[in-house]
Amino acid sequence: MAGAAKTESAFLRDLLNRNARNSDRARRIAGGLSSAQMIWQPAPTAWSVGHCLEHLRISALLYFEPMDIGLARARAANLTAPPDHTPRHTLMGRMLIWAISTKTKKRTKNPKKITPLEFNPETILQEFLETQNRLAQVIASADGLNLEKARMRS
Repeated sequence: MAGAAKTESAFLRDLLNRNARNSDRARRIAGGLSSAQMIWQPAPTAWSVGHCLEHLRISALLYFEPMDIGLARARAANLTAPPDHTPRHTLMGRMLIWAISTKTKKRTKNPKKITPLEFNPETILQEFLETQNRLAQVIASADGLNLEKARMRS
């Protein structure tokens, strides 16, 4: 795995490790693909590997600013938590986790703002990995904060 940032929080370390594994998986799947392979769609309405990477990338980009603001407010309000604290998810958080889980069989329509329209097959993997690195920075920056009390607007 790529070098993940260090945190005192076991919860955040787990998130960082998952993030690193996702990056490694993307490299294994897409690293050796040609542009033609990156844009190949198994069916006209199916997404290519590049579409999937772009969808994940633009989904994450939408949340960076709200997460940065929420974490800055938590820091300013001194909302701290011990390293062994594992935050509980809100009802909306649990619903979102369920909705995007790979175990969920129910298909939902993708919101337009996170539907990939165009991407560069030559650069999409690197762009995705840069977004993953930014996500790791956000996760690491939450170390020491009480994430149950921190609020993020999306």
